[in-house]
Amino acid sequence: VIDNWQMEQSEYGKVILRIVRGEGFSQKDEANLVAIFYEQGLNLQIEYVSEIAKTHSGKQKFLIQNIV
Repeated sequence: VIDNWQMEQSEYGKVILRIVRGEGFSQKDEANLVAIFYEQGLNLQIEYVSEIAKTHSGKQKFLIQNIV
């Protein structure tokens, strides 16, 4: 189970996925995520965090795209 998540991309072919793990999240879940992204041609880096920051207006960005 994933309680919350956010993706960030700063370069082509690579995605950072920030995850707030929920109860029951396992290594198998992580491996499945890596495989899904790999099948799409993306290198996935997972960062486990305790919370996802919100914007000044209180909203959450699900995708931060830094590629111009």
